[in-house]
Amino acid sequence: MRVIETTEQLREVLGVGEDHGAFVLEAESDGPADRAGVRAGDVLTKVAGEKVGDAGDILNALEGQQPGDQIRVEYVRDRRTRAVTVTLAKANGGRMWMRRRWFGGSELEWPGELGKEFRRFRDHVERQLKELDERLRQLERNSSLEISRAARGLESSAHS
Repeated sequence: MRVIETTEQLREVLGVGEDHGAFVLEAESDGPADRAGVRAGDVLTKVAGEKVGDAGDILNALEGQQPGDQIRVEYVRDRRTRAVTVTLAKANGGRMWMRRRWFGGSELEWPGELGKEFRRFRDHVERQLKELDERLRQLERNSSLEISRAARGLESSAHS
């Protein structure tokens, strides 16, 4: 399925009452979305219970799902909100987000060990970001304690 992010004006014209939505440009013929009834021109608003506004949001909502899993998809067609159950299928090839566009299928194939290397790199970066986040939280906690101590010290000095 190919989707694009919607604008406030487009959502208004299409009768979407949400502040988000992914406009369906194309549903692959006989693909999972097509079999469930999703058509070009629909605006997806929720996938697997998650609000969606673009292709990245949809992929994030599907993270951890497996082929054969059934997910609920909410969308707007003809100014009416509808919902269907989509049975997921195996994706056709790898996908990569680059410059506001998803590349996938025959456009991008991971040669040799590149896919594994990329996943290891991504996991490494995610671990580092989590460590940095924890360090920042610790610094914030320590700063709050120091400020509290300093404030108590000022109060004691004022009362003396």
